[in-house]
Amino acid sequence: MDGETGTHEVDAFWPAHLLAVQLDGFDFHRTRRDRERDAASDADLELAGHRVMRLTWDDVTVHRERTLRRLRLAGGWSIPAHEGGSGARTARTTAYGEGRAPS
Repeated sequence: MDGETGTHEVDAFWPAHLLAVQLDGFDFHRTRRDRERDAASDADLELAGHRVMRLTWDDVTVHRERTLRRLRLAGGWSIPAHEGGSGARTARTTAYGEGRAPS
């Protein structure tokens, strides 16, 4: 996807919400150089008007309910009252269709 000065690969993107999600696995995001490259990519995308959310393995597997709530808030999707804390459904690790909320 296009940033202000370059093109970047992202793991999931909701164009209608300008929301990009990056999944930070240890194999590609462990060194200081990796982290600096990630920060530069995020900054370039943010300067182009996108919101970038980075998720770790634990965010997706251990804290999945909290992560789903974060995604819904970032995308501007409503969170039903009954899904406040522990009632949220699990997050999926694949990209969702344009404009559809993660479920």
